[in-house]
Amino acid sequence: MQVFNCMNACNIAVNSTHPWFATTSEFRGSPVTGYYLSKVGRTTGWTEADLSQTCTDVYTDKWYNCQEVVHAWAGSGDSGGPVFYRTGTDAVQFYGILHGVTIDTTDFDGTEYGSHYYYSSLNNIESDFGFTWHVTTTTQVGTPSVTAGILSSHAYLSGYGVIVDDSPDPATYYIWRQLYNGPTATVTEDWTVVGTTTGSSTSFTDSSIGVLRDSSFVGGSWVQNYPTTTNPGTNKSTARYYVTAASFGVSSAGSSSIWYYKISNGN
Repeated sequence: MQVFNCMNACNIAVNSTHPWFATTSEFRGSPVTGYYLSKVGRTTGWTEADLSQTCTDVYTDKWYNCQEVVHAWAGSGDSGGPVFYRTGTDAVQFYGILHGVTIDTTDFDGTEYGSHYYYSSLNNIESDFGFTWHVTTTTQVGTPSVTAGILSSHAYLSGYGVIVDDSPDPATYYIWRQLYNGPTATVTEDWTVVGTTTGSSTSFTDSSIGVLRDSSFVGGSWVQNYPTTTNPGTNKSTARYYVTAASFGVSSAGSSSIWYYKISNGN
């Protein structure tokens, strides 16, 4: 996702499928022009582009020596955001902190935007403050093991607590659902978070299943049979669930099984 100009159209929505970046390593070397770096900021969200200049003296409100310059769009309010290199889908290597932006244009509300931003490298930050700054996490989040059943004609998931190591935060659990229409062989709702629980709360009732009215289903959609981890067939309409856990920016794998509920639509 290379973004150069997103004034008035910057996407700052959190990706519900991958809401976290986990910092798994720190970069303390000398960056090289051409490195493809990312940043996340309050104003312009997540942008990424090439590192265009290294160890350059820049002026914003005052002179800053030996700063790095990235050719990616940023705006006032993004200062303090992390700069990083993505090493995987959710894993990143920390490079430094954004602190300034070229002022190329100003929005109607006075927000300043520029096509380049400046960041202080981790090396420089540690040199200025005189200590070693560790930003990586060694948190390990277990894989939820889910027990599924029916409670008052609703889908009911429970017992999915996990072990979290080296984290000050309790786990947050995300309950994902997909709706599939058998007669038309179509997914009417792709995997979507339909609920969350936190800490010792490790059960969830999907009250929308059992009362849901959707034109994709004949006669509404009531949970029909007790759930199974075996797909009842592509011609059967199903509600499907799994659970993920996250803590301190680290996500687990999905639960060990996907649970299928058959829903009544005349077949």
